[in-house]
Amino acid sequence: MTAPKKRSRAAAYLAIIGGLVQIAAALAILFLPVLGNCSVQEGGELICSRLSYIQMGGNAFGYGILIAMIGVGALAVSSAQESNLQRILLVRWGATLFSGVIAIITGFSFGIVFMPGAVLLLISAIWTTVRR
Repeated sequence: MTAPKKRSRAAAYLAIIGGLVQIAAALAILFLPVLGNCSVQEGGELICSRLSYIQMGGNAFGYGILIAMIGVGALAVSSAQESNLQRILLVRWGATLFSGVIAIITGFSFGIVFMPGAVLLLISAIWTTVRR
């Protein structure tokens, strides 16, 4: 197996893993109690609990971001089966940029969880570009 073919296969695996990381992160925020919620009771007692985004009663913008990240992850996973190099590059670079923009827009609050997947997608996109 030649080096470009190995790199192509590795790029496809990284795209799959990166896409699955994005999907898992979005679903975890939506359904698992990962977001902290603290309040001060009378007498100065601090009570903290963990809630999911749904339990916190998030806004439509947040739901839109999380649903979009699930879609981005699904596109990244499907790019491993794509044969058109233009579409592969578009999906992988687009997913990388979109994930980074989401992390910045959310002020690195819950958007930071999308950065590991974005790094994997970035490596995949670079290796796919080098293959050209």
